[in-house]
Amino acid sequence: MKNFLDQNVYELYEWYQNLENRISQVFEIVPFSGSKEISKFSTPRLVPILVEAASIIDSIFRNLFPDKTLRPNKKTITRKGANIFDFYRELENQLELAKTSSLVLTSPPIILRPFKDWNDTAPNKMSWWIAYNRLKHDRFKWGKEANLLYTLNAICGLQQLMTKVPIILKYALRFNWINLDGHNPTFVKREIEAPNKAEILVTTKYFCTSLKPIVWNTVEDVIPSNFRNGNYIMTFLGRY
Repeated sequence: MKNFLDQNVYELYEWYQNLENRISQVFEIVPFSGSKEISKFSTPRLVPILVEAASIIDSIFRNLFPDKTLRPNKKTITRKGANIFDFYRELENQLELAKTSSLVLTSPPIILRPFKDWNDTAPNKMSWWIAYNRLKHDRFKWGKEANLLYTLNAICGLQQLMTKVPIILKYALRFNWINLDGHNPTFVKREIEAPNKAEILVTTKYFCTSLKPIVWNTVEDVIPSNFRNGNYIMTFLGRY
């Protein structure tokens, strides 16, 4: 990543942890009751969480983006002027976010795929990103767009993106994102150096994501025994 230092990575993990801590405070007031129900809950407290999570995603995308590139219409676009469609065209082949799923560690658990509808043509179908764009321009008008489901998608999307960037992922062990399950940390660290390859789970307070892109549409699609460090999820789900 261009101009991305180790100190930036430390700060990124701290920002992420802060986002999960803040959403945890919301869950102390609002019981989790499934995707449909939480999509109906909005509060001003969610606005800065959603905007901050999505803006960090935007910043990482821009750091990964080339200085200049051509759009399909041959127009030159710079890193500063790029949008979500440009990010898709330049980055998705290496990131494979559209094929990445996360198990949300709530009761009941659900599956989130924040980038499922990411594409390179208008209109943008990622509802949570649309909400982010609206909120960053006018929080008063669009405040109710900051619902709990969109906010979870933004934080989940950030976690997923962080697992795709080698300079960020290499610190996952230090910040306890990877449960070793008795495996040698040296070997695990070596295995995760290649993005999107390892059959290893990254687990934070609320999200469990496979490093190797995999499509989970329902919780039943998650098979913990397929992963080298699936013991925690086996216990959480109560099955292999």
